[in-house]
Amino acid sequence: MQDVNDAMTAVTEIDVAGVGRMCRVTAPFDAALREMSARGASAPVPFATLAAARIVAGLGPPLSGPGGFVREAIVYTHGEPAMMVRESPFLSPEFASVAMARHRQDLEVYFGEHLPDELYKSYRTAVEEDAGKAPEARRVLRLKHTGICKIPLAQFPEDELLRWLFGGPEAAARYGAFLDQAGLAESPLWLVDWRTPEQEKLPYLRQFFFGGVGTGSSFNGGRLLGNDDGAMGAVWGIKAIDAMESSP
Repeated sequence: MQDVNDAMTAVTEIDVAGVGRMCRVTAPFDAALREMSARGASAPVPFATLAAARIVAGLGPPLSGPGGFVREAIVYTHGEPAMMVRESPFLSPEFASVAMARHRQDLEVYFGEHLPDELYKSYRTAVEEDAGKAPEARRVLRLKHTGICKIPLAQFPEDELLRWLFGGPEAAARYGAFLDQAGLAESPLWLVDWRTPEQEKLPYLRQFFFGGVGTGSSFNGGRLLGNDDGAMGAVWGIKAIDAMESSP
C-alpha cells in the first residue's frame, strides 16, 4: 500500500488481487478527477468494482474504511421516481467544475441549464426501452425507493437497485455476506426526500456515494459534491491490472 499526502490532496494506493491497483484520492471532486488522470487511473470506479475490491481486500481500511464517490449518478425529477444512470455527466471536467461551484452554494445542477437536456431525454428513453429486462441489464434504472430507508442484508439479492448496482443477485448476495461478517444486519439508503421551489422547476443530478463499512456501507444518492461535508469527498479510481507495479 502506498500513501501520498500534501496540503490539498491525500492519495492512497493498494493492490487488490484480480481487480487492479485501487487509488483513493481525498480532495475536492474536480481536483480528485485531475489527480486520478495524472496517475493514469480511471475514476471514479463503478460501484460494483469497489464492492468487489472490498470483498477481496477484507474488512478495515483503506477499502472498507472511508467511503467514496463512484461512477454512477442519480437524477431527480419533481413528481417522478428518481433514475440511476451508469455514467455520471460530472465525470466531464467541464461539468465537474460547474457542479462544484453550484454545490458549494447549495444549488443544484439542472438539466436544460447546466447539463444537456438531450442527455436527460436519452435517460428517459433508455428506461422505456429496457423496461422488460432484468434490473442489472438496464442502462438506466427507475427507482422504487423514495426518501431514506434501510435495506436488510437478506433482501440484497432481490432489491432492484442493489441488483443494478452490484451487477446481479449473486454479487449482491456476496456483498451482503461480507457485511454480515462485519456484524451488520442492514444498510441505509439515502435519497433526496425534500423539494424546494428551486428543485421543482427542472430535473437535477447528484453523484452517487458508496459509504464505508464503518458507517453501515450506505448507498447515498443525496450527497452534494461541494458543501462543507462533501468538498473533500474521496474518489476511488483503478489502474489497469497489466499496469500494476506489483501484485499482493
